[in-house]
Amino acid sequence: GLSVGGDLSEPRRPTMRAFYLDDAECRCSLQILKELGVSYWFLPVDQAEVANDMLANIKADNKYTVSDECEISEEMLGDNCDEQLAVLYREHYHEDDEARLICGGECFFDVRDKADLWIRIHATKGDLLVIPAGTMHRLSLTDSMHVTAQRLLSGPNHKVAAIPRYDEPDDPKESAPAYGPESMLGETDPRDVIPDICRNFYNLGWVSGTGGGMAIKFGNRYFMAPSGVQKEKMLREHIYVLDGKGGVLEAPK
Repeated sequence: GLSVGGDLSEPRRPTMRAFYLDDAECRCSLQILKELGVSYWFLPVDQAEVANDMLANIKADNKYTVSDECEISEEMLGDNCDEQLAVLYREHYHEDDEARLICGGECFFDVRDKADLWIRIHATKGDLLVIPAGTMHRLSLTDSMHVTAQRLLSGPNHKVAAIPRYDEPDDPKESAPAYGPESMLGETDPRDVIPDICRNFYNLGWVSGTGGGMAIKFGNRYFMAPSGVQKEKMLREHIYVLDGKGGVLEAPK
């Protein structure tokens, strides 16, 4: 897991199912989620004894003393389903951690990286996520329209109220694309910037065809030009995307 200590690292799934919403082919690694403070464990909930022991240790380490269960589904929400789901999907934060163990069904948790770009985490049965206090996020259901979860709290005074990021429910910043003139930051995609710079440097005679290198750090990702590709022929499809530990998030196509 991300913040798992001691002997809590097993059993676990080898890969978190998370990706960048602006590019579903660009996965998000555990390293990036760790940098954002998001903690993750996988609990084998069908193995009750093992899962209960792991959960007890996690609760003790994080000082969670209270828990309850919640369900989100069309049947449970009834006539107010669309309205309630819209509230959950509004970008918000909590004054205390949001800790959820998925007991059944599935859902999406979206969090922003340090460049304000959305990362989507697909949480299913056995996933335990802790989103730290003050972290902007939102929740939505998958096509199954059903999730049950155990909520872990620090006590009866644990602050669970959702505080929206924007005053208006339909603020365009919430759904803005990651890059381009309509993006939240007005940024140009680094995959386009690197080939442009490489071509300009080559045309100015500052670098040889395959000499030198180029990389850009944006948010929690590193965009890097490959070796062996002529600077004047480089395209966005040639760019590597890496995390802070050098893990490949997206390879050249």
